[in-house]
Amino acid sequence: SRLVSASSAALTAAAVSVDRAWLATGQESDTGFGVWVNGLDERTGRPTGLPKLVARFTLPVRELQWHPTKPLLGMAADDGKLSVWDRSPDVSGPRRRDFDKASCACGGVRCLAFDPLGELLAAAFASGALVVYDLLEGVNRYSCNLWPKSVIGRERLSIAWRPDGSSLALPGDAAVRLVLRKDLEGEAAGRSPG
Repeated sequence: SRLVSASSAALTAAAVSVDRAWLATGQESDTGFGVWVNGLDERTGRPTGLPKLVARFTLPVRELQWHPTKPLLGMAADDGKLSVWDRSPDVSGPRRRDFDKASCACGGVRCLAFDPLGELLAAAFASGALVVYDLLEGVNRYSCNLWPKSVIGRERLSIAWRPDGSSLALPGDAAVRLVLRKDLEGEAAGRSPG
């Protein structure tokens, strides 16, 4: 194990890309909260150069997650903001996309999950809402209120896509619920998953 610190700021979240080439850190600084990225040395695994600020938030960053196959970093914060930063060098246009909340979503973003196909981004909010976004278009494809606000531990929600992208695992009161991808897209998207 090795201690790697991009700065002396308080860390609130961290993630290393699947290829182990990038480190992302959510940090509290004198000017607020932000997400910094650093390249990692291939041999030592230590940060190279100075960290680059890619996003600012008004409250702590709750979760950082790199897409498993694409050069994308998902950022979820307690201020309810959900953003994706693209680290590819050939990006035309903005490198960061902010996603609008659905009407049922309020409070902080508790977790996020990229689908392995690179098409969808799922997020769980403190209000108990699940929102699934079209990653390419940036629009809300599906939203519903799944978890009551009174459920103990809702602030620690965790969601995950099946490795083939065919379903999304969601925590329930006494079990895990699997929602098929087809139920989160198209005409079926208006219904709550069973």
